[in-house]
Amino acid sequence: MKILLINPPQTFYPGSDQPAGNLPLGLMYLAAVLEQSGYKTEILDAFMTEDAFVKDGKNLRVGMPFEQIKAEISSRKPDIVGIAGPFTCQIEHSLKVSAIAKEVDPDILTVVGGPHVTVVPEGFLKRQKTLTSV
Repeated sequence: MKILLINPPQTFYPGSDQPAGNLPLGLMYLAAVLEQSGYKTEILDAFMTEDAFVKDGKNLRVGMPFEQIKAEISSRKPDIVGIAGPFTCQIEHSLKVSAIAKEVDPDILTVVGGPHVTVVPEGFLKRQKTLTSV
């Protein structure tokens, strides 16, 4: 079984701190445990990639373009995609990556984790259902 863990792009809004090169430690911890349990695991850090700063009006989007994320998922052919949901203000990117994984292969099991999903699980699931049923 192949597992792909994804750190999605993020948007920085006016007044927010500038992006910093943080390692996706949560995903790294998960990958270590999964590998010790015998799963083939990869991490796609779609947030901190070179030349990935795009000005969108007053906002700054940092990370891999969604088309490239789709190509990465397609080429790696995972059975499971785990997606970080680091902050409530960034959850839309996690939802978008989840939808992309399902576009690539509807049978890919998608899992989103992080503080937002933990605090408001029902709201998250309703929001995801709204996105995927449109």
